[in-house]
Amino acid sequence: MPTIIIDPLTRIEGHSKWVITIPTAGSVTAKAEGTMFRGFENILMRRDPRDAPILTQRICGVCPTAHAEASARCLDNALEVGSTVWPASGLPQAKITNDDGRTHIPKNGRILRNLIHGADTVMSHITHFYHLAALDFVDASSLGAPFSPTYSTSAGLTALLPGSTPMPNGQSVVSNYVEALTMRRKMHSAGAVFSGRQPIQHAIIPGGVTTLPTASDVVVFANLLDTVRNFINTAYIPDVVTVANAYPTYWTVGTSPGNLLSYGGFPIQSGTAAETLLLSRGLYTGGSPVLTTLGPTSFLSNVKEFVGYSYYDAGALGQNDGLHPFAGVTLPDVSKVTSGGQAYSWLKAPRYTYGGNDLVCEVGPMPRVVLSIATGNPASVSEAKCTSSSVPVAGLGLGGSYTIANLGTTALGLVSQASTALISILGRYACRALECKFIADAMAETAAPVAWLTELQANGLTSPVYVHAKLPNKPKQGAGWAEVGRGSLGHWITIENKRIKNYQCVVPTTWNHSPRDTAGNPGPAEQVIQEVGPVLAGYTNTDDIIITALRALHAYDFCIACAVHFVRPDGSTIAKFKTDSDGRVVRIPHDEEI
Repeated sequence: MPTIIIDPLTRIEGHSKWVITIPTAGSVTAKAEGTMFRGFENILMRRDPRDAPILTQRICGVCPTAHAEASARCLDNALEVGSTVWPASGLPQAKITNDDGRTHIPKNGRILRNLIHGADTVMSHITHFYHLAALDFVDASSLGAPFSPTYSTSAGLTALLPGSTPMPNGQSVVSNYVEALTMRRKMHSAGAVFSGRQPIQHAIIPGGVTTLPTASDVVVFANLLDTVRNFINTAYIPDVVTVANAYPTYWTVGTSPGNLLSYGGFPIQSGTAAETLLLSRGLYTGGSPVLTTLGPTSFLSNVKEFVGYSYYDAGALGQNDGLHPFAGVTLPDVSKVTSGGQAYSWLKAPRYTYGGNDLVCEVGPMPRVVLSIATGNPASVSEAKCTSSSVPVAGLGLGGSYTIANLGTTALGLVSQASTALISILGRYACRALECKFIADAMAETAAPVAWLTELQANGLTSPVYVHAKLPNKPKQGAGWAEVGRGSLGHWITIENKRIKNYQCVVPTTWNHSPRDTAGNPGPAEQVIQEVGPVLAGYTNTDDIIITALRALHAYDFCIACAVHFVRPDGSTIAKFKTDSDGRVVRIPHDEEI
């Protein structure tokens, strides 16, 4: 019964260890171990609540803007506007943003938040494919230096999943790897136009933003964005199609857990109107979307966190287990790390309660796209350009305005797949690329119903971008949410005596990289590795096992670093391998340190 230990997992953000046990008979088991304790929730205790959007950005250097958005919304849902704003607004609550998603935030405040957040999301998606994942699929050994990975056996990439036809030379993907670095910089620059700096922006605050844009700001943002939109159309999506056509069997694996979750992304309603979203909110379970009409606070009320397999104190009789984040506690129990018990991760196990069951749910671009298609989200954008350099995606024929369903259906036609194929390993990569285009087009200066640069100017660049609210004298709670590069992000705050009494974050990787819950149910990515288990068990070449596992895991965009160990059941080493950032797998001596 060999045990594969990938510690740490390479080309991803964070600190992740994977233990995959492949028995000679029976099912493969996987454990997703989060090996680092951060404790940001504890850092926030007793601070001024307005510090939260600044401090929580330090949780992640890749998507700090996302934490600012969720944290500010958390305070939007807790703080109340003054008597000059409410009840004259006609909203049912004085909260900056009501529980049903209607808000007192001015139109341009909402739009600028969307532009800042959108630029960050597009940057993250491009970075993920080219710099963290694409090299799992490309044999670039024929390209020469500096792109010259080799594999420890001649089998290399040729035996991976029956039916695949590996690309003999992925020159387009590799050359675009370098160009994607420029696109990443351009989107950071675009985001900084309205947010002061990137990463770690300074504009998003409770009640809106601090930025009053100028006409020149709009021109600079639009020009940077249009360059990136052309790259998405002419490089990113075609490269994903190239990978998909070379590895078609990856459309049929990685379908677990089947429950997809989205808090909903990018509010697009005008003023105090009823909430509408660019990307749908809901739970996709049993092949259908449910709970799609709930407001954000009600929808987030069904989240629980379990710590039965985590390095946290569950409390006497488990009273700290299976709790909603408002009641959540973060009490690390270091003794569990060395106790030899069932705990194996510093991550908690979030679950979504529906129909009396605590469901294991996946979050991310794929759930967002699948839910938006399944709900028939009518939000439409355009790939038209505000310059003469328009380059649409070849073969899509989107024409003028299009919805996410239009985009998904036509794109799947390029690879001869049905919409059900999106729930797969390749589907995760494909949805990230499609969503990247959709959000980029939503930001652009076009005549589509959703065109944030156009709307920003139509509202008047001197229009208000912020509504003021004081810290409450009485205890208050707020729930904040954002759909970010990696998935659904939630922040929950309790304010007492104008200080943070409790703060809990449930981040996308907590969902997807979840350990088992107290009932023993594996997390989403654990289930996918176990689903792919029969394929892994059938390989005789260790490179094939490693690369197949990496392809499945990189689709989620978790964490970073490098080393792969093979060990016997007693823990003694069979072989030791190192996997570099360019995908090279090298066997190294037993006594060599990694």
